Amino acid sequence: MKHFVYLFLILFTLSYPLFKSSENKIHYSSKWKYLFPGIISSAIFFILWDVWFTSIGVWRFNPDYILGFNIINLPIEEWLFFIVVPFSCVFIYEVLNYFIKKDLLESKAKYITISLAIGLLVLSIIYHNRIYTFTTFLFLGVFLLLHQFVLKSQYMGRFYTTWLVC
Repeated sequence: MKHFVYLFLILFTLSYPLFKSSENKIHYSSKWKYLFPGIISSAIFFILWDVWFTSIGVWRFNPDYILGFNIINLPIEEWLFFIVVPFSCVFIYEVLNYFIKKDLLESKAKYITISLAIGLLVLSIIYHNRIYTFTTFLFLGVFLLLHQFVLKSQYMGRFYTTWLVC
């Protein structure tokens, strides 16, 4: 039974957003044609990342909690993770936007972004000898700075609210 743990977590994460996707207020399912290309493109990146880190021994998957069906040395549950989790997180974003009309963190988003970026870049330097921590913190710090200063993203306050809920 414990071989189903990861799969059960994935199905639990998917269940409510999928069930409520056609709900009249949010109309989440009408946005899928825009959502899935983004999910697939990011999944490709993170699956390649996962394959690489697994192959060099940065992490592994406990065989006690997975089905044992692998594709390119990744359990099928991990492949599903990169589709289900973004699907469910964007659902939360859409629901929050529907119910909370005002961007609660809009005035603080710039300071949150800069603080997080600086903190992440400092941590990437501190943990330069740990490949996963280094690359994750470095890329995320740079990505946040890109959003703040190049893309000038206007939705970061709503993103942070969603992130706190998730």
